[in-house]
Amino acid sequence: MSAMKEYALGVCYAHPKEMYDLYDLLCGWEIAERAVEMEIVERFGGDTYPSKDMFEIMQGIADILENIPDEEALVMLKMVSLITDKPDLMEEELSFWRGRCAA
Repeated sequence: MSAMKEYALGVCYAHPKEMYDLYDLLCGWEIAERAVEMEIVERFGGDTYPSKDMFEIMQGIADILENIPDEEALVMLKMVSLITDKPDLMEEELSFWRGRCAA
């Protein structure tokens, strides 16, 4: 496993509740991928003009990651963004992080 992947997984494992909350918020939304992309731009630079639904999801993401350092939040968002277009994998990750959060 590459050092970057190990680092990314370590960041995610350090924040199981927030990872669960992200998957819980994003599962089932067709616009999840775009919402994560826009949140990355919003938090780390750039202009965005989201729809009402998109704004609500982005606000949810911002609330979930409020107390996470920016560098770690970016890693977490990028990990989620890898599968936001795959609903079955999103559901699997939600279940996984639910278990990690309860542990």
